[in-house]
Amino acid sequence: MFLIQILTVPIISRLYTPEQYGEYAVFNLLYLNLSTLALLALPEALILTRNEKQFKAIAQIILISSITVSILVLTASLLYGDHILSLISGIDYVPWWLHIVPFMILLPAFQAIYSNWLTKEKKFSINVSSNITSKLLSRSSVIGMGFIHMLNQFGLIAGELIQIIISISSRYWMDRRKNKPNLLRILRTTPVNKKFTLETLRKFSNFPIFIFPGRYVNLLSQQLPIIYISVFFIPSDLGSYTFSNSIINLPVQLLGMAVNPVFFQNTSERYLERPETLKNFTWKTILLLMLIGIIPFLTIIFFGEEIFDYIFGDEWSMAGQLASILAIGAFFQYLVYPINSHFLTLSREKLLFKIQIVQLFVRSMILFMSYLLKLSLIDMLWIFTLGNVILYLIQIIIIFSILGNPK
Repeated sequence: MFLIQILTVPIISRLYTPEQYGEYAVFNLLYLNLSTLALLALPEALILTRNEKQFKAIAQIILISSITVSILVLTASLLYGDHILSLISGIDYVPWWLHIVPFMILLPAFQAIYSNWLTKEKKFSINVSSNITSKLLSRSSVIGMGFIHMLNQFGLIAGELIQIIISISSRYWMDRRKNKPNLLRILRTTPVNKKFTLETLRKFSNFPIFIFPGRYVNLLSQQLPIIYISVFFIPSDLGSYTFSNSIINLPVQLLGMAVNPVFFQNTSERYLERPETLKNFTWKTILLLMLIGIIPFLTIIFFGEEIFDYIFGDEWSMAGQLASILAIGAFFQYLVYPINSHFLTLSREKLLFKIQIVQLFVRSMILFMSYLLKLSLIDMLWIFTLGNVILYLIQIIIIFSILGNPK
């Protein structure tokens, strides 16, 4: 999937403008926040269900929550859409995509239910094939629309819609071909009453009550610059920031898929069998990550503008300048990302939540001071990035302090 994204970005960047990326960023801001709110972290509970009745009960709760949020958002968009957008962005009109946001909120619910069902049934190949197929067709449609002048304005957002629809439909089609009963058949034939559904929700109440708030605070904390830039700067600035941030975060996302599961599994075993080795193992992991990442990140820090200008086109020179700044903070995020799993391994989720609350507060204060001082986009990002570096260093220190006494 990352290969598809890397190969198609240079083409897409020459078909769409920073302004269009800015509008796409506002769409994603609404879509991601509202869909995360609707799911309440319950999809992760699906893996832990013990039987088909519990799975159906949690799936029903996810769908009810998503439908409720979708209806509320549709009502709000019809009545107050222009006012809402004017508050969170510089858009002073009702764009075509606003009324499909409620529909988009429903789709992640179906996708999460189906993907977790396949994982639970150990049908990993279907999930992988579906992810690759949906990403490939989505990026192809974005490129195709980019070449057609009349469809160009729809390309980026339509690509997001196409990806999730194909992701769901391809999982259904491939699952149905298997000999074992597919998900829809199980959901239709498994009897579940209201009392059992409420009992199941109580068993997994830690997900919406404890895990969801931390995840949402972390999401909001990461999106603060997007909200700030969308309100106080022009759409092209927002597009440049969104584009550069997506490129810079590719190594972090790749690390999450390749290294994080292995690190989490390794540290979990060490915690149970040899807890005294955790600290040394974590140091070695950080040093290895530094050796792997130092040259790519330094290259972006010193030559970001030139690289973006050459690969993505003249319109993205500003994005290259922003990438040079963002790469500094992204490097430390890259180091912290895998070792964050120690909070789960050592059952310190409450401590992690407190850290995330502090990070949200500090980042909010940095942006508030930037507003008071009327800082330019570049100056604001420098201060915000340096603040992130300090926050990540403090987080590393806290992790090693709890590793000193893992039991």
